[in-house]
Amino acid sequence: MRMRRRVSPWFAAFIVLSCGNPTGVDRSPTQGVAAIVVDPASSTLIVGTELPLHAAVQDASGGLVTDAAVTWTVKDPAVASVSASGVVSARSVGITQVAANASGRSGIATITVQQAPVVTTTVTEYVEETVYRPPVRRAY
Repeated sequence: MRMRRRVSPWFAAFIVLSCGNPTGVDRSPTQGVAAIVVDPASSTLIVGTELPLHAAVQDASGGLVTDAAVTWTVKDPAVASVSASGVVSARSVGITQVAANASGRSGIATITVQQAPVVTTTVTEYVEETVYRPPVRRAY
């Protein structure tokens, strides 16, 4: 007959907590991130153009947090895409939001994408009319 051993809940908790993060990646939030300000906060682009966005990660006193890792996301990828460095590419007509994310905080920029304006040119024909008037001869 085999004997079963019961594992103490305290021992199980100790084992789980002592393992740490198995990936080795520090996922702890950067301390002191209070807000993220995206510049420009809104912009209008033409389909096919790009715009670099900048994220200022701030602490509670408004100072910059320079060691925060910022990730960029877009709400509607059909309208625009965003690169890992924050460059927005306008894809199709519409409105979307681009977010800069760090330590559980987000800053938002609203992006409006429009079609390129149609340029119309009106050509008007100019005709100069000359009327020939023979000299008037007077009899004296």
